[in-house]
Amino acid sequence: MIRDKDKLRRDFRAGNAVVVEIPARPITGNRLLRLHWAKRSGVGRLWETLVLAYLGSGPFKNGSMTGRRVDMLLSIERVRKQDADNLALSCKPVVDALKKAGWIKDDSERWFTCRYQEVSGARSLLTVTMKLFA
Repeated sequence: MIRDKDKLRRDFRAGNAVVVEIPARPITGNRLLRLHWAKRSGVGRLWETLVLAYLGSGPFKNGSMTGRRVDMLLSIERVRKQDADNLALSCKPVVDALKKAGWIKDDSERWFTCRYQEVSGARSLLTVTMKLFA
């Protein structure tokens, strides 16, 4: 479901939790590491396109918001579970795409905390839940 992108930005700025479902699933971290660098950058560009299509550009893109931390939960639906470090690595292209689109200021610990969750299921679905710290 594609929501109104202006409403997403308004809710996010107001401090409300924003939940967006993207009908795609990141490839596993092990597969990502084995890709040639050109294909790995293609994966990054794909996620940039998906993030812009489903969320639009974020409030940090034009510099209108500064000094706010973002708390995020990335929930992935998979048939087979991954270990925790592989799960975090598989979500790295998604986090980079969110940063480039302006939804997070930086992916350092100062500006960004992220929790990763895997849910059993056969659908290819990534759920992004974001909230600003007060």
